[in-house]
Amino acid sequence: MLLPFAKSTLPLLLAGVAAASSLPQQVPLRSPSESAAPNNITVELFNDLEELSRIADVAYCVGEAGLGIQKPFLCVSRCQDFKHFELVKMLGTLEHLIKQHPDYRLILVGHSLGGAVAALASLEFHAKGWGPQITTFGEPRVGNQALTEYIDEVFYDQNRGNASDRYRRVTHVDDLVPLLPLSEWGYSSHGEEIYISKLALPPENADLRLCEGHSDPQCISGAETTVSSLVSRLRRRAVVERFTRWWLKRKGVLNIPARFRVWELFFAHRDYFWRLGLCIPEIIVFGATKGYVLAALTDIAAQRLIRFLAKDGRVYYGDAILTPGITNLAKATHARVIRGDLFGKHDVTDQIVEVRLLLAPLAREDVKTIRCLGLNYEQHAKESRMPLPKYPVLFYKPVTALTGPFDNIPVAAPAQQVEGLDYECELVAIIGKEARDVPESKALEYVLGYAVGNDVSHREWQLKRGGGQWALGKGFDGWAPFGPGIVSSTLIKDPQRLKIGTKLNGQTVQDSSTRDMIFGVAKTIAFLSQGTTLLPGDILFTGTPQGVGSGRSPPLWLNNGDVVEVSLEGIGTCTNKVEYAQSMPKL
Repeated sequence: MLLPFAKSTLPLLLAGVAAASSLPQQVPLRSPSESAAPNNITVELFNDLEELSRIADVAYCVGEAGLGIQKPFLCVSRCQDFKHFELVKMLGTLEHLIKQHPDYRLILVGHSLGGAVAALASLEFHAKGWGPQITTFGEPRVGNQALTEYIDEVFYDQNRGNASDRYRRVTHVDDLVPLLPLSEWGYSSHGEEIYISKLALPPENADLRLCEGHSDPQCISGAETTVSSLVSRLRRRAVVERFTRWWLKRKGVLNIPARFRVWELFFAHRDYFWRLGLCIPEIIVFGATKGYVLAALTDIAAQRLIRFLAKDGRVYYGDAILTPGITNLAKATHARVIRGDLFGKHDVTDQIVEVRLLLAPLAREDVKTIRCLGLNYEQHAKESRMPLPKYPVLFYKPVTALTGPFDNIPVAAPAQQVEGLDYECELVAIIGKEARDVPESKALEYVLGYAVGNDVSHREWQLKRGGGQWALGKGFDGWAPFGPGIVSSTLIKDPQRLKIGTKLNGQTVQDSSTRDMIFGVAKTIAFLSQGTTLLPGDILFTGTPQGVGSGRSPPLWLNNGDVVEVSLEGIGTCTNKVEYAQSMPKL
């Protein structure tokens, strides 16, 4: 039993037995291209599943002689990823803990046979009214059709069409355990399968798919209906010389139905985001067929960096503690204090403090330069009736423009003289280490993390009164709110697949995706670092999508008292109120 200090989570871990093996991975049930399907997994769900897989791995450390979990929560596996957890005794205390913490949520996490135990236990916990959330990896079949239909009835909304918040059954292209016991023996699979189609570790968001029904042919649940075509597919792939030799050695064996090739279970039954069940330090994957090596334990960097005013009146940097399933950093109520250099050696400590107010994620003294891009979304360039730029359009904001995710947007008297105040939601990238002449293929390695920001602009001052330069119309004090925190680039691996948008007084005015960028984050960093050193703490506003006020007819300008919300998937929302300053002198 794990009891986090943050509210609303009470995970119960269940791990099945999975044998370790250094053998190469087996041939998948279908090729990755054949199993490809439109992605319907949100970044929030992907991050949640990845985190829960680490928790499942930690569960295997329980009872290991010399390698087990020690209080408060220490082990050689991934315990240091969850420094806000506490190890407590489980037997005879679950009901007591539920009553003691009624605002917590009971979360069951299971791998292999532990997944089957979680499935059956969830029915009892549901009957007690505890409302559990269940996530399983490689869960075998737990019963006949009547039982699986009952599980579906209890946990799934058949009319919703997206992933359930109550039950997530994760499968893998290489794993046959979810097909056991055999259907000939009367067993069947329940719904809500989330299928990982990628062979090598780790998978990305695009490699996951929410399956349809109980026998989707593009998921593991449909493997029994597609085995007949396996041999012909393998023959088509036999043009590769190495595979041809492999095929000649094993021809005939492949005609055995997939569900009977039991030896394959040892190859990939543990490969869910990470290789599970070893209770050892973090594993680095070199490739699907090149094996694995063990990495030394290293300090854990902040994953969700926030800067905040605590209840004790002090300002801290911290690693936000969020309820599983929640990615909006604006909802952070507690954090682990960070000591040291944010851009160098630092420690995420065991000290947990309560958040009173979120501030700008970086203090002014930690920021070097604020670079911004204009006309960097194709649809925004079109609405502005301007040609697509051949190179990134660069301008700068002063450090004094930075402000926090909930601060008011101050509008000085000069900017009140004429209409033209506008909003621009933007993905913000923060440079984590010195970058000069960086190739595009390596550029994202220099990113500390990402935030969302509002490039507040005054079109009159930007285009007419600024002397041909944009900075004056975009650089007033407080005109670069950003936050609500900085999500590590280790969590957001592809910044070009995120939903981004703006609400003005509760109404959606911008709704787009970062894939519409003309120059993506990696290309932009590669371009800007040519002969110029980007420093740790440099901030990069990457442009805004279509829907700005100046692109509408009639224009939609911001006014005193308006509330602007800019949001980015996987990061959260900044909410800022427009406030006209009083008695400000004219320029």
